[in-house]
Amino acid sequence: MTSPSDILEAVRGMAMETEPYGEIVYGTNPPYNGICMIADPSATLDIFKNKGMIKELSILINAKHENQKTVYNTLCTIHRGLTKRWSYPNDGEYQIIDIETTSDPNLIGQEESGQWIYGSSVRVRYFWR
Repeated sequence: MTSPSDILEAVRGMAMETEPYGEIVYGTNPPYNGICMIADPSATLDIFKNKGMIKELSILINAKHENQKTVYNTLCTIHRGLTKRWSYPNDGEYQIIDIETTSDPNLIGQEESGQWIYGSSVRVRYFWR
């Protein structure tokens, strides 16, 4: 059975294809020089007679790094890689239809350790069979 975590894992896999500076982990607070993702609740947009649904899932992508340019450019590359794709995962239970940026990478702040923190988000539209 497909769940939001399955969609999140598929998106994480696509984001890792952009070769970011670190492993993308789950959560809201990225590790030192790291990147993280977490899903917001999804909502059903349409239900079809076969009980299939078109759903949306918002995903927050946060990152931090000691180099401000590195963290910003990495998030921009991840967004470009996710939103400019022509093919998306299809596991038989779901088909990702589209991914769009809902919040461009933006500065959240700087930690006392010197790590620059940036945040962004995408919306994933998918068909759940």
